[in-house]
Amino acid sequence: MALHEDEVPVDLTLARRLVDEQFPQWADLPLSAAGDGTDNRMFRLGEELVVRLPRRPGTAADVAKEQTWIPRLGPVLPVDVPEPMALGGPGAGYPFPWSVLRWIEGEEPGPATVRDWAAFGRDLAGVVRALHGDLRSANLLVRDGRLAAVLDFGALSLGRPAAEHAAVWHFPAAMGSAYREALGVDDDTWERARGWALAVSLLAMPYYWSSWPEFAQGGVDKVRRLIAES
Repeated sequence: MALHEDEVPVDLTLARRLVDEQFPQWADLPLSAAGDGTDNRMFRLGEELVVRLPRRPGTAADVAKEQTWIPRLGPVLPVDVPEPMALGGPGAGYPFPWSVLRWIEGEEPGPATVRDWAAFGRDLAGVVRALHGDLRSANLLVRDGRLAAVLDFGALSLGRPAAEHAAVWHFPAAMGSAYREALGVDDDTWERARGWALAVSLLAMPYYWSSWPEFAQGGVDKVRRLIAES
């Protein structure tokens, strides 16, 4: 089901055609679905690559930014980031630029994958200290119980500290406390971050209520927590 009114349909068949037509050196590699985000669809290509196709025009505009900046930022960050391997263009009826990136092994953070939430909070604080960006919990990967990678850099240049701190309310309180202490976030900034988290959740709930109920329910849960903690 489409998530956005201006979304372009993307499926495995389209991804296969794009790869085969534009990068014939990878035509023999197997391709399989590797997860969907709100802005992109991902397909694993072989063992070492992932194809990332924007769903809509606004996201497609971020491809060039990521291709330019991720190679420069990666060496200064304390975790893995997606390494651009190729830049694809429109074709096979698909109108946007797209990326082939280096595959990063890992799992989404959660009770079954994170060993120590306080350590996870300090690790994430280290990433934010090195690079202030807009974070989303689904764009973090865990490996061996610790934060291992940050994936999505489409919001580079947002420049709003409250936005990058808002992700902590997706995790247990111990994570948020360790994160805040490691960065020394003052009360005013923390309250703005709480407000940002609330605003984003309130917008996401009706937007994804029918197209992605699980995502919308996550917004409901976060709103309840934010109100309870206020």
